[in-house]
Amino acid sequence: MIHDEKSDIISIIIKGGVGILHFFRRFSNGLFAPSQIGQYRHDKWYTTLIFFLILLGISLIPVAIESSTIDQIDWGTQRDVKRAFQNVGPIPFHIEDGSLRHNTGQNSYVFQHRLEDNVMVVFNVDGSFQTDPLDASIVLFFTERGVLIYRNLMTTVLLEYTDHLAEFEGMDFADAYSPNNLDFWDAVFHVMSSKASQIKGAIVGMLLFVQSLTNVFYFLLYTLIISAFQSPALAGKVKFLKVWQLSIYILAPYVFGSVLAVLLNAALLSFVGLIMTVLYGSRMARSLWNSTR
Repeated sequence: MIHDEKSDIISIIIKGGVGILHFFRRFSNGLFAPSQIGQYRHDKWYTTLIFFLILLGISLIPVAIESSTIDQIDWGTQRDVKRAFQNVGPIPFHIEDGSLRHNTGQNSYVFQHRLEDNVMVVFNVDGSFQTDPLDASIVLFFTERGVLIYRNLMTTVLLEYTDHLAEFEGMDFADAYSPNNLDFWDAVFHVMSSKASQIKGAIVGMLLFVQSLTNVFYFLLYTLIISAFQSPALAGKVKFLKVWQLSIYILAPYVFGSVLAVLLNAALLSFVGLIMTVLYGSRMARSLWNSTR
């Protein structure tokens, strides 16, 4: 009985090792030997799908690394936020009794400032501010009771002042004008870090999901384009779907180039990887032609 169990374990390990070796060869050929891709023309679709999902996982590495530090407001980020408010002038609002108040009681007064091209900050007590449905910007909306996030007609409650009363009570947003007001900015960044920690899981999940959809779109687009260009030369020998299937293997240079481009801050690597994938298309088609003789 024990001998049979050991044999089963050894068999599983061997099969696993063989499977890993098969995928390693496909990665190696996809990166360095596209002329060998034709030998995989008999691969089942589930084999190629697994390869595709592995590529997708690799492509998400930069987002995963960046997301892991989403709750850390580093010095550079703090500096950029302070500078964004420095040239705005005093913001005439303060927190009193857990509510946002205009300094002179003008509840319909709207203060808005664009921090970046796609991020805008708005202060308005009575909620009379309306977002532009055609504007895809993220709006951080400071309302009477808390801070909302507007984007693409969707509204999410980011936080309520009463949940962070120790930091918010008595806060005067006019102090945002001075980057040297440590009491104000320490309180702001403390709340930002605290809230980011609470919603980190949801944010990371959302970022990975959105990036996955984006990457899948480009993977399919590039492989379809490569297949469309190479299929005419293989007409009557290899079906379009088979050419498309094998085109997935030569995505490896594009994926690895894109990942390294982000990690090394060298955008050129992504372009080089894409060019290699496109050029590999013709060598893959030639290998398919030779394998069908």
